[in-house]
Amino acid sequence: MLFVERAAAASGEFRLTSANQQPVVELCRRLDGLPPAIELAAVRTRVLSVEQILGRLADRFALLTGGAHTALPRHQTLRTTIDWSHDLLGADERRMLRWLCVFAGRFTLDDVEGICTGGGLPVPRALDTLASLVDKMREYAGVKLREAGEEETAHLRCAEYYRATCLRSGPTARYRLPDWLAWMDLEIDNIRLVLRRCVARGDTHRGLDLAGAVGWYCSTRATSEGVRGLDELLPPADDDEPAHALALFVRGFLSVLQYQPASAIPALDRAASAARAEHQPRLVSESPAMASIAWHLAGDRARAGRTLDEAAEIAAGVDEFPATVAVLQARALHGLFDGDLDAVSTAATEGARRSRAAGDLYSLGMMLLNLGFATLIAGDVDGAQPLFIEALRIAHSIDG
Repeated sequence: MLFVERAAAASGEFRLTSANQQPVVELCRRLDGLPPAIELAAVRTRVLSVEQILGRLADRFALLTGGAHTALPRHQTLRTTIDWSHDLLGADERRMLRWLCVFAGRFTLDDVEGICTGGGLPVPRALDTLASLVDKMREYAGVKLREAGEEETAHLRCAEYYRATCLRSGPTARYRLPDWLAWMDLEIDNIRLVLRRCVARGDTHRGLDLAGAVGWYCSTRATSEGVRGLDELLPPADDDEPAHALALFVRGFLSVLQYQPASAIPALDRAASAARAEHQPRLVSESPAMASIAWHLAGDRARAGRTLDEAAEIAAGVDEFPATVAVLQARALHGLFDGDLDAVSTAATEGARRSRAAGDLYSLGMMLLNLGFATLIAGDVDGAQPLFIEALRIAHSIDG
């Protein structure tokens, strides 16, 4: 029976019983057996019993027929059911739905606030109202997706689309960070949902690909969220499952940003090993460079120095900008930790030059801060000021 199938799909727990069988039959009779009307009514079993649905629909039909048993035309039966479903929306949602028809294409929240508010719907409630309306539409669409047997296919296609898109854009994101982050800000809720689905399905390979590819978003926008997500996806160190170099590197990098060397060091060590297995020489160099900073944070200067020397030797053979600038950033920070201002100035000046030429705003901002601190510590306030100002401007452009 159509109503039973749709109600079970909508609520996840509806069953036809001896108690509700007669109300179901009466409801379908009231709806003249029209499939669209029956489907609209069935979706309401998420929040109403069959008896409640029947009672409310009966009230509406009685109003239209003057209480007589005159049957409504079939098109009017469907219209009445749609209107009833519409009337279950809140007053703000109904007003929002009416006013949204003025848009012929895409629109923004600013557009909605500027046009669809007023008349009892204040601007501060526009976002919540729009979100509630969208959630109800998405809920209905989700029911139809499950009914069509297309849910798994759609979710996998969605996951693969974002995985492939982010893997293509991720390697160059650092060279166009403001534009890439603007795109990520628009897509992040979709990507979060894909990652949650990967965790739920145990689809760790696709999830780690995606989590690693959006590392720049995590490092600039969502450090703690990135840590939680990666920890849900990454296998334990003693697991036989193949490691994932980029995801491990991002995990270690985020721990350094959080001043957590105890979790940064093992992740970065695993990242270097995985990078060697995956033949990724750049990450083979970047991982120990970042680990040397973590060792300094842990208070082990000797280990930090040895790890940095290892990273520098590898970077010299790789001769790629990311590997080189990672070593320069580590040298600058080591100089600040050790009070060696000449080392800071040398490394940060070269790092700033290379970062500016490459268009890497994130690294440029870090190098300018290193130079600014070294200059300020040396007592040159006037010299430090323009360095900090440029670094702040870069931070603003990245933060949007």
